[in-house]
This record gives sequence, C-alpha cells and structure tokens, in this order.
Amino acid sequence: MNYIESNMTEEYLKQIINWKYSQEYEAYNLPSYEEMKVKGFSIVEPTKWSNYICFIGDNDEVISFLNIVKQENNSIFLGIGIKPSYCGNGLGRIFLQKGIEEVKKRYGNTLITMQVRSWNKRAIKCYENIGFKITKTETEKDYKENVTEFVFMEYEI
Repeated sequence: MNYIESNMTEEYLKQIINWKYSQEYEAYNLPSYEEMKVKGFSIVEPTKWSNYICFIGDNDEVISFLNIVKQENNSIFLGIGIKPSYCGNGLGRIFLQKGIEEVKKRYGNTLITMQVRSWNKRAIKCYENIGFKITKTETEKDYKENVTEFVFMEYEI
C-alpha cells in the first residue's frame, strides 16, 4: 500500500470525523466537530495537531492517524485510528510500528502507553504482537460518557 505521512489538517480532520464504524465498533465513531470542541477534544485544536501523524493514501484519503502525547509522568500515550474500510487488514501493525519509531525519534527510549476497550480483541492482539503488555484493566467513562472497561498496555523502547 502506498501512503505518505502528513500533519493533521482541517481537511483530514473532516474525513476522520466522518468515519463510521459498524456493530460493536460504533463505539469508536466520533461526535460532531461542534461537540468535540465543547468537550475539549485535542483533535479539533490546531495547536495540538503537531501531536498527530496522518497516513494519506490515494486521492488524499486518510487511511490512519496516530496521536502521540507526552504525559505528566514522562511516559508517552500513543493512540491510533484506522479508517473503517481498512480495519482487519494488518495495517494497525504497520502504522503502530511507525508510531513507535516516531516516539523514539521525538523522545528517545521511553515507556509508551495505550488503552483499548477490553472487548476489542482484534486491537489487543495487534498490540500484543508488537510487544505491548497488558498492565491493568479498569472501568471508566469513555468520551461518550458510557461506562466502559478498558485494557491498559505498555511498551518499553
């Protein structure tokens, strides 16, 4: 698959907001731009776009994005999103490896953390295959205010 890496832009953000996952994966559908602004989502803040890497395919299509955020404890949170039509095709591994490389380039050897809904076995398996280890499982509210069980994972560079 051919793609280029890019910073987040307003056009790419609009594409990502319009991604619609089906069945249980609907939990990953984003709210409207206006709602995300009100709730303070970093993805809608241009000053935070340097935390994002977009992977762009043919016709300027966003295939995936990463969110890389330094935490107060100096660990790095790594988030990933893949366009629904590309999910389940092994691309998560490719883009997650790119994220690990970028974290190493920006921050050197450090601890990377992720969190994923506990029922998302496909994602958990992908993360474990790369070397992430489950550290805990906790229940908390997701961005839609639904009480959800999350698996927390870590990777040491």
